[in-house]
Amino acid sequence: MGWLDPAALFFWGGLAGLLAFAWASWFCVSSLLPAGQRYWAWLGVLCLPTWYGRTVIFTYAEPFLTPRPFAEALGLVALGFALRQQALGAIACLGFAAALHPLQALTAALVLWPWAVLQDRRWLHALWLILPVGCAALMGIAPFDGLLQRVDAAWWAELKGITGQLFVTGWPQFDYQYMAFDVALLAFAWHTRKDDVGRLFLAALIGLLLGVGASLVLVDVLHLVLPTGLQLWRVHWLAHWLAMAVFALRVASDLLDLAHLPAALLALAGPLAWGSIPVG
Repeated sequence: MGWLDPAALFFWGGLAGLLAFAWASWFCVSSLLPAGQRYWAWLGVLCLPTWYGRTVIFTYAEPFLTPRPFAEALGLVALGFALRQQALGAIACLGFAAALHPLQALTAALVLWPWAVLQDRRWLHALWLILPVGCAALMGIAPFDGLLQRVDAAWWAELKGITGQLFVTGWPQFDYQYMAFDVALLAFAWHTRKDDVGRLFLAALIGLLLGVGASLVLVDVLHLVLPTGLQLWRVHWLAHWLAMAVFALRVASDLLDLAHLPAALLALAGPLAWGSIPVG
């Protein structure tokens, strides 16, 4: 505070986070899509709604200075390296992201790992990491001991009252509606593309199922301490990023192909899914 004006620091730091996220998004879509499709997908992830998870709280590419946009940018760069078959670069970027914001990096890994397994089943050997983690939990080594510790009743009541976003069963209908639209977009993209890109959309669906499902079982049902803190449902941020790329690309492709009715129907479905009034 004695060296820099706080207002200027947060203003320019927030701008740097947005620019880093925009560049990382371009790097990722450049790895994902051919030249004629990149611009539309990039516009989609930057301009369409960025909410995820508990939508009244969380967005990717937050417009203020926190470690989260930089960790998300590194996660996207890691995805770009993975798509370019550069595993070491992807792992290094995930490591840097984890140093900034471990929760965002961990949930990005929930998409990257299924994609790697779909490319090469030898990545299933990563599951052997469960053994040392389990041993550390049994030996009471922090923070892994939280895998066996349950949140007590008093703490549980306090968490439910103050940080309800931790518990997916307590989210309102709109959050499920929002996530369901992302699932539909990713499933459609996977169905229409059977190449490496299509497998990435499948990996995003698998990662979303793993993250939200683990939160449901380990937190809402079993009340375990460490999974409560990990907030694995945050995997939705990367799944939503991919869904917004799919949405923009699909509308642009239909319009360029003069398929005006499908483009209009999808453009109408988006505001209904993202609107403030739940459908149904």
